[in-house]
Amino acid sequence: MMPFSGRCPMRQYLPSKPNPVGLKNLRLLHQMVVKHLVGTIPTAKVTHLCTDRYFTGRAILDYLVSRNVFLIGTVITNRTDGVTVSFPKDTDMKRRSPVSPRHEDGKACLVKWKDKKSVPLFSSAFGIKPESSCKRWAKEPREIVDVRQPAIVSSNNTYMGSVDMMD
Repeated sequence: MMPFSGRCPMRQYLPSKPNPVGLKNLRLLHQMVVKHLVGTIPTAKVTHLCTDRYFTGRAILDYLVSRNVFLIGTVITNRTDGVTVSFPKDTDMKRRSPVSPRHEDGKACLVKWKDKKSVPLFSSAFGIKPESSCKRWAKEPREIVDVRQPAIVSSNNTYMGSVDMMD
């Protein structure tokens, strides 16, 4: 948000921003930005990279694995090269149940996890195992229960939480 208090038809009011009145600055970003930024990382060292759904895809995952950088992130379902066709519908999935079709080459793992909403996650670093546990509120017993969570989900929650705090 760029602060601007003059007259303009594109001026917006977003009360949650530090400068609530101004012009919204939209940028067109793509996977090429990730390729450009990863060019500065040395290839001799193993690195993990967390991205959100706009920067995650099969093409960028293959490129990053060739540079010794492993990717974790949520993915838009049309960027998975047709693997999501084998996923069940969201209404057919039970809560807190992972579904994982693995790619043939063994480089990538695509997991669909449903807690409240279903989230497809794509990773070359983690898979379903080892499972960890987290605490969630359950309506039925009306208490906090331990829930098993795939490794890809727990690592994405850990690393993307710190990334979102940087925004």
